[in-house]
Amino acid sequence: MKLTRTALFTALFVAGAFIKIPLPFSPVPLTLQTFFCTAAAILLGGRRGSLAFLCYVILGLIGLPVFSGGGGIEYVLMPSFGFIIGMAASIPVMSLIARRIGVSFAGILFVGMIGAMVIYLFGVPYMYLILKLHMHSEKARISWVLVNGCLIYIPLDIIKILAAAAVCPRLMKAIH
Repeated sequence: MKLTRTALFTALFVAGAFIKIPLPFSPVPLTLQTFFCTAAAILLGGRRGSLAFLCYVILGLIGLPVFSGGGGIEYVLMPSFGFIIGMAASIPVMSLIARRIGVSFAGILFVGMIGAMVIYLFGVPYMYLILKLHMHSEKARISWVLVNGCLIYIPLDIIKILAAAAVCPRLMKAIH
């Protein structure tokens, strides 16, 4: 049963990347990844949630088009790849905090916010560095990256985290 849930979340990470809204002003589309990272941390825990996400990343890096912009090892040079690294880091962090504070609506809301901050902590600097050093883009200004790689996403991430906080406690009861 644990392996099945882990595989299911790998598939959900893929689906979450395909459910995307490209934003014309940002190289990073809006996806459901924040929702599924929070849900994986709560429902699977740090170890299995991280394993599910690692499987997703491996599938993408070996060439399957599972990321929001495709796949392949060259994807590490995309401005959005830092957010993938951040998601990988966020799952064990969120799980650890959730074990300590509980999985109530408020607890998951707090955990999801921390997870989003971890994602931005990795994603925003990575985006800046790729735009500046690899793509030599005129958009490689810290102010532009902060707005178009972080600030515009915060309200949308809050909505996704609210959804995870509403759904996960019910799912916890159903699967445990």
